[in-house]
Amino acid sequence: MKTMKSAGARFIINSDGHKSNEVGVFDQALALAEQAGLSAQDVVNAAGYTGVQPKGL
Repeated sequence: MKTMKSAGARFIINSDGHKSNEVGVFDQALALAEQAGLSAQDVVNAAGYTGVQPKGL
């Protein structure tokens, strides 16, 4: 993620739940994002994101 961030990539974080009780659980994804040094400005679906939006959104 750090390499991608340094290249200007933007990220979308989801729960990637494979069981119904895992849908909406973001703990692991948020921990990985934090370890990589991502900020809300790097995450397209973060609350308050003000960066460039993909076409069609």
